Amino acid sequence: MPQASRAAAKDADDRPWNIVARSDPHAGLLQVIAIFCDFWSFDPGALGLLHAAGANDPEFEASVHKRNERRRRLLSVLVRRMAEDRQLRPKTIGDLVDVLFALTSFSFFSQLTATGRSAEAACQLIQELAMGAVRRATGR
Repeated sequence: MPQASRAAAKDADDRPWNIVARSDPHAGLLQVIAIFCDFWSFDPGALGLLHAAGANDPEFEASVHKRNERRRRLLSVLVRRMAEDRQLRPKTIGDLVDVLFALTSFSFFSQLTATGRSAEAACQLIQELAMGAVRRATGR
């Protein structure tokens, strides 16, 4: 992986956790989505090839899966913080994490930009969809 790509990947790994630790969880979710959109738009062709390569390489697929699960854990922390003052059932929390996980995936971002939508417009749409899911789940 080129140096710039490694730096972008490390930034995408570290910055979200820093935001989660200090931010309002709703604002944090918007910031986390923006970070991932920035990362995915850096070189979407290369990222697409990397994801496709995982289909033929079990070791690489495990690495991508591990990275994706870190994103799921990050979203889970944010959702649990959002739900602290609510009486949400565990299923509601799990469903919201699953929806946010799908909305914040590279494949979702890639589909939104495949028809010429800008990365900024795709990011805004993902943020709007994510906040709509949060409002429905938490009543906020």
